[in-house]
Amino acid sequence: WDRSINALLLTHQDADHISGAVYVLENYNIEHIYENGVQASTPVSKAVKESVKNENSIYQIVEQGDVIELWQIKLEVIWPNKKAITDYSKERNNTSIVLKLTYRDSSVLLTGDLEEEAEQFVGRISGNIDVLKVAHHGSLSSTSNEFIDETTPEIAIIPVGKNNSYGHPHPAVIKRLIDRNIRIYRTDFDKDILLVSNGKNIEVSRAP
Repeated sequence: WDRSINALLLTHQDADHISGAVYVLENYNIEHIYENGVQASTPVSKAVKESVKNENSIYQIVEQGDVIELWQIKLEVIWPNKKAITDYSKERNNTSIVLKLTYRDSSVLLTGDLEEEAEQFVGRISGNIDVLKVAHHGSLSSTSNEFIDETTPEIAIIPVGKNNSYGHPHPAVIKRLIDRNIRIYRTDFDKDILLVSNGKNIEVSRAP
């Protein structure tokens, strides 16, 4: 019966990333809401915007360099910066908020729907990580060889719908990860995926 959420972060305005937010905003008291400031004119985007207005929350637009701290967890905003917001204003995927989550010596990179064009900047800024949330559901337009080599993850998690019409994740992306001996988990096969860290090592549980 806990109806409170400390923070809700909307990576970008694509429907498959924000549709559920309307229900959350209507049913939970949310302390902080974070967005990138790039708006869309779609019905679901307008519905979310209206719901945000009605929520008694602290609203903040975040950009590269901002840090969100929750207890001992640090969420560093790696992307986008002001230039990216301008350059990719019509390509919402490349304005996705990218977060590097750090807990002591453990790190996870959360990539939204970022594509290769912007990954070239994000990989250099992020540096080495333990876990990669694979961008854009494993689309061929993301997770380039160069990006993987810059971030060197040990674990890759792919959020993807079962038997989706797009054919995600792309076989080439899977091969890139396998070629580097990266452990792969995917929501279509493994259902919910739970990461538990003691600050040094990360344990992964399928369908907990």
